[in-house]
Amino acid sequence: MALRSTKARWCTAAAAVCAVVCLSLPSAFAEDRLAAATSARTQARPPADQAALPDFSGLPAVSGLPDLGGLTTSALMPDLFVSSSAFKYIKRTQSRIYTGNGFDACTAPPLRAMTAWQKSSGYHALGIYIGGLNRACAQSNLTASWVSSVVRMGWHLAPVYVGRQAPCSRLPHLKLIDPKTATAQAVDAADDAANRAAALGIARGSAIYFDLESYPRKNAACTNTALSYLGTWTQRMHAHGYLAGFYSSAGSGITDLVAAGLPGHVLPDALWIARWDNKSTVQDAAVPSRAWTPHQRIKQFAGAHKESYGGVALNVDKDFLDGPVARLR
Repeated sequence: MALRSTKARWCTAAAAVCAVVCLSLPSAFAEDRLAAATSARTQARPPADQAALPDFSGLPAVSGLPDLGGLTTSALMPDLFVSSSAFKYIKRTQSRIYTGNGFDACTAPPLRAMTAWQKSSGYHALGIYIGGLNRACAQSNLTASWVSSVVRMGWHLAPVYVGRQAPCSRLPHLKLIDPKTATAQAVDAADDAANRAAALGIARGSAIYFDLESYPRKNAACTNTALSYLGTWTQRMHAHGYLAGFYSSAGSGITDLVAAGLPGHVLPDALWIARWDNKSTVQDAAVPSRAWTPHQRIKQFAGAHKESYGGVALNVDKDFLDGPVARLR
């Protein structure tokens, strides 16, 4: 009864949903977090229409959750990240928001390049490709030590995971989603993304962006499979305690996501919109102005090209960020 009482305090308007998770978490979590949760409620009480969310950096691994009669862990975790009020609370307590110029590169640059660019480029954020079956480039520099070093320099990191692609994709040499096993494939991808993020020292509460490259539209079966995969991946990332972002072309994945609304699925927490119009803004015609806001968007506004700062040239895409990025443990 003590466990029920302690965790029930975290649930307000979302009590019915939150109770499922609250009663399933190990009792040690409640005992370890009781003093901190009490202090946090006193110092910064969240709005009355939302649950006070726990600090996911202390959650046990998903595999540590108890067996509840065959239910999966993803089924147990509520959607704590979708509503605007919940997202604002996470922003204040767990996630990291960066607003400003950034770039992404296929390979994490060497520390020498990161040092030179930090001093003179005007960029202060970088997209890094942490894994996925379709990650294109080798990542010899991308280690936990590299991540901690560039963050100490002042860089903000936006982790990207390149999983299976839409089954109708025409891009060569890609591993595609199998409509028959899409759910299992999405769960496997999310588990891998969370494990890779953790290995790099990226803490829970960070945003991990799924990269779905451009695909032909007006194929309902293909679109439904891709978005169903995304919804499952998002829900599973939430079960691991990470925000789930979505990168795609404004002309395919983003437009289809907005149109579909993913009924029955959990929406991604942030969008990374690819439209190479050279407009350094997160506003885009494909996304309604009141959707995924505030601070829930990145835009890739220029494709691959070379830039040089401090005597170091890199091949990059240009981005403008106003959304969640990584934080370190």
